[in-house]
Order: sequence, then structure tokens, then C-alpha cells
Amino acid sequence: MGTLLEPHRQVQPHKHQLLFQLLKEVSSSIFFSLLFHIFIVTIITHRLFNMATTNGSANTFPTIEMVESFVPSAKGSGGDYHNQSQGHWIVDTSISNPMSSYEQYRASRTSWGIGVLGSLFVKVTASDGTVGYATGFGGPPSCWLIENHFMRFIVGKDPRDNNLIWDQLFKASMFYGRKGITLATISVVDLAIWDLLGKLRKEPVYKMIGGRCREEIPFYCTGPNPPAVKEMGFWGAKVPLPYCPAEGHIGMKKNIDFLRKHRESVGPDFPIMVDCYMSLNVPYAIELAQKCIDQKLDINWFEECLHPDDFDGHRLLKKAMPTVKWTTGEHEYSKYGFRKLIEDRSIDILQPDVMWLGGLTELLKVSAMAAAYDIPVVPHGSGPYSYHFIISQPHTPFCEYIANSPDGKSILPVFGDLFLNEPIPIGGRINVSDEPGFGLILNPKASLIPAAYSEPKMESATNVRLSLCPTCHQFADPYVEQPLLVLALDLVLMNAEVYRHLLFNRGTPPMKVGQSEFGESGDETSKEKGPKDIVSDERKEVINQILMHLTIVTVFEMGNGLVKYSRFLENVHPWFKFTPRFSSWVDFFAYETYTVINSTFLMSQTCPSPPRLNLETRAGHIELINNHADLIASFPYAPPESSIQIIHHTLIFATRLSDHPFFPSLVRASCTESNRGI
Repeated sequence: MGTLLEPHRQVQPHKHQLLFQLLKEVSSSIFFSLLFHIFIVTIITHRLFNMATTNGSANTFPTIEMVESFVPSAKGSGGDYHNQSQGHWIVDTSISNPMSSYEQYRASRTSWGIGVLGSLFVKVTASDGTVGYATGFGGPPSCWLIENHFMRFIVGKDPRDNNLIWDQLFKASMFYGRKGITLATISVVDLAIWDLLGKLRKEPVYKMIGGRCREEIPFYCTGPNPPAVKEMGFWGAKVPLPYCPAEGHIGMKKNIDFLRKHRESVGPDFPIMVDCYMSLNVPYAIELAQKCIDQKLDINWFEECLHPDDFDGHRLLKKAMPTVKWTTGEHEYSKYGFRKLIEDRSIDILQPDVMWLGGLTELLKVSAMAAAYDIPVVPHGSGPYSYHFIISQPHTPFCEYIANSPDGKSILPVFGDLFLNEPIPIGGRINVSDEPGFGLILNPKASLIPAAYSEPKMESATNVRLSLCPTCHQFADPYVEQPLLVLALDLVLMNAEVYRHLLFNRGTPPMKVGQSEFGESGDETSKEKGPKDIVSDERKEVINQILMHLTIVTVFEMGNGLVKYSRFLENVHPWFKFTPRFSSWVDFFAYETYTVINSTFLMSQTCPSPPRLNLETRAGHIELINNHADLIASFPYAPPESSIQIIHHTLIFATRLSDHPFFPSLVRASCTESNRGI
């Protein structure tokens, strides 16, 4: 009984049971801990993988998505140094040049068409929206090259692969290129890619090609007025030689007198250089240099004396006068062109133009070759593109500034109004900006004509009339875009024989009535032929389509156009023997006709089927023409009572040339309405 009444005793587990329980608990905790850690590690690994994938995608370097080309149309705007207004010293001063051997082209380089191509502007857009751009030389033909050939080698490429892009552009165009406008086009594309690359990396270009070798760049100035150059703080002045070998002994004497006058104007200690612009020969260059030595004119160097391909001639110059400094390179292209100059050691300073020789990518190769021979490289002009190169290279001691003002007495941006912040020398020096790329900001008001609106002109009829005509080139812009004056001149040339003569005979005055006229092809021009012989049926169909789609007519808004364009006609009129007398009404009609057609063209780009020309619009044309007998009389091939036919011929002549800016796209435009005719 006692045992039943004893307090309850807890049974103690066996020591083996305790050990088993402990092991069970420990193993359970380790298992779950292991599972927990595996879970955590899995999450972390997954997160890191996602981050790596995301970052890898985000860090993929942008590619080139789009390339656009434009023609800067404003005078003095862009990379063509010769795109200047009438009277500017660069184009309308007597400067010895290859065409100076022909007397009629000595007074002005504009007379032989130095500016027929004009400037080029290229914009390169990356896949992330970053935009790089650059300007240079080439105009509409360069736009055509980019749009129709070069685009395939640029779009989709990594902008860091500029060597690959350059090599493909060069080799793909080798069968027609290697130099000239092809390399100038490649240059601008290359510079635009460098600008894009700097912006993507948020670095100035000079830091990507070697970094800063000096704090600032000293400049000499090329211009017509050395005293002004000295006063503006430049270390030296380069002047263009005015007279050529074809002008003989008198020309040589005038050259020496010219240089002596400049030496006296700046004193004995201010360096003077002479730009001969490819116009001399070996004997003349040696004689000129020797006379300068004899006269103690102390010329620092003679630049570009010979034809760029005359390598033997350069070698002869250096051999004949080893103590004289001879420079060249402005009109040489690619590393292949410079290799011979460098290996011959006949040139004391190389002067490549980064906007011409192939861009910065190729300039760096030329510079490396020159450095191996201890030959200084001083680029020709080129504005900020040269500045970034020069400040990054040890063997580029100074830079050239081309006086961009009409009289050369003040400092203006090299590229005119194209950029808002183009740096200019102050006191003869520049400190290169650390802004990304080339550090240039495009002027939103810059006049840029897209490639689609600026078809290449080759040797177009417009350029024949405006650039090669010794009378007209001074009134009108020879750089492609002067549509109002082109149209006014078209209307002046209603007489078929005058127009055909200008087209084939390069601007010489028409012959007297009764004489035969022959074009360059040898075909006789008949006096009796009318507009049907000039304008094809296809063109007439296009004009009919234009008439059907006109919607904006401002014929009766006379404004200030009357005076402006009548003055132009008054200047042109005395030269054209067979031109009818035109009043300001006719001229204003030309202006308004272009306005109508151009407005219609712009509208047609967004509206596939614009409304047809309404009756009120046609009536307005009829009333205007019927009130002006001179205009009717100027159309001998249409009856005076046929006003609609007169309108028809007006528009035919206004658009008869394929080099009008709006015409090529109109031909391609789809018109859904049938041809109604007139």
C-alpha cells in the first residue's frame, strides 16, 4: 500500500535516449538551416544574375541608328571656307591660283566657280538618342554620296569602331574616290562620329586622342591685312600671293612690291608667310624665294607653291633652297597621299585639312607618320576640329585662323552662324573647352536644307547660268540655293534661243539675229523652236499635276518683293540682248509663283491627296495676267487670249530644270487624282 501512496517519481530517460534526442534536434536544425541558407544563396544568386543581366543590357554601348545630311545655305555658314558673300576677300580678291593662267579668271575666284559645291552638315544619332554632328565641304553631291552609298557602312555600327567605319567607307569608294569630294564627305562623317563618341563618353574629343599637351593654342592668321592681324594679337600673318607666273616679269615685280609693303607695315620682327595656292612652278618659286631673300623680306615660309601631286617638284625646291621653309598638304588626302611627302623629307611643315583629308581618324595616322620624322603638323583651318587635335599632339606647335570677316580686320567664327558657341581666338590664343565631343552647340536658327531637298547639281543648268555667267554670278548665289533669283532669271529667259545659248555656251551673250548658234555638242540651235523643244511631255504632266494641287495663292499680296526683285532684273536686263522689258509686276509674279509651288510641295509631303485648284484661284491668275500685257507678250508661243495656257507655260518654265529644290521630290510624289490637263 505504501508504494501506492508515495509521491509520483519522474522516470529519467536513458542516457542513450538523451543522446538520440539531441542528435535528432541538432540534425533537424542543421537541415533546416542548410535549407534556409540554400534558399538565401539561391535568391542572392538569382538577384545578382538579374542585376548582371540588366546592367549588361544597360551598359551595352549605343550604336549609330541614323545618319542625316544637310546643306547649310546661309552665306558664310558651314565648313566651306569659300561660301562667302560678294566682295569677301577670300573669294573676290586677286589671289594667284591654278586658274590664274587664264586672264578672265584672275580677278575673282568666284568667277571660275570655287564655291559651286558649298558646305555640308552631317548629323549622327545613336540608339539612345544622343546626337553628334559636324560640318565640312561637299554640298549636295556629298549628301547624295551619304544617302545612296555610305549609309550602309555607318548605320548599326558601334561609334567606337571608327577605324572600321573609315576603312569601309574608303575602300568601298576607292574605285571612284581616294581624294577630293569623296574624302571630304568621309571627313565630315568621321568628325560627326567623333563628336557623338565624345558625347556618349561625356569627354571632349582631345581627351580621347591623347589628352592635353599644352594649356592653350597660339595662332597665326591668314588674311589680307597683316597690321590688323598683329593688332589682334596673332603671332604672325599669312598673306595670299596676288600674281601668277603667267603674268611674267611684271607680275613677279608686283609680288615683291606686295610683300615688301606688308613687311614695312608690320616691322622686321613680325613673321610673314606667303600662300601660293598651288599656282607656281619650280623655277618661279625658287626665283620668288631668292628675290625675297635678296630684298631682306624675311618670309617665314612659302606655302603650297606647286601642284599637290608634284612630289618631285617639292623635292627640287628643298634641294635648291634647303634653308627656306616649304609647306604644303592642304589639298592632299589620306595617309597614302602624305606618305610620299613625309618620306621625301621635302616639306618642313605638313598642313592637312581635317575636313578634307579624311577626318580626325585619318589625321591621327598622318600625324603619327610625321612624328616619326620630326615634321611638325599644323592643320589648315578647320576651326574647333583642328583645336582638339592640336592641343593633344606634342608636334603641333600652333594653329591657323582664317580671317572670316569680309575685310579680314576682325575675328568672326570660322563656321559663321552655324553654331552658338564656336570658340574664336582672343589675343591670338584659345583654350579648348572640356565640353563633351567638340563642344559645339548647333544654332537652332541655322539654315539647313535636308538632303532630300538638295539633289546634286553636277554641272547643272542653274550653275551654268548663275556661277559661270560673268554677269549673273555677282547677283545670285552660286551655292545651289537661291530659288527666287533662279526663278526670276528663268522668267527673264523666256526666249528659247537665249536660254539654250546660256545652257550650252556657258554664259556668253547670245549672238545677233540671223546668225547660227552652236552648243558645245555642235548641235545647231534653231531660232524658230519654242517651249515644246525644251520641255518634255513628262514635265508638262508634272506641271499639270502641280496645277491640280495648288491650294495657297498669294498673288495679290504684293509686299516688298516688288522692289527687291525688279532691281535684280534691272541688273540682269542690259546683258540679255533679246530679253523683253519686264516690270516689277512680272518679277513679283515670279516670286509668288515660286511661293505657291514651294508651299504646295511642302504640303504634299504630309497630305497624300491635297484638294484641287479651285476656280477662284485660277481666276486670280487670269486677272493678274490679263492686266499686264508685257507678261502676255513674253509668251510668243501662246495666243494672248489663252490665259490658262500662259499660266501653264509660266509654271513649265519655272520648274523646267530638275535642279530646282522642290522638283525631284515632286516627280516621286504619288498623285492619286488623274491628270486633268489645262
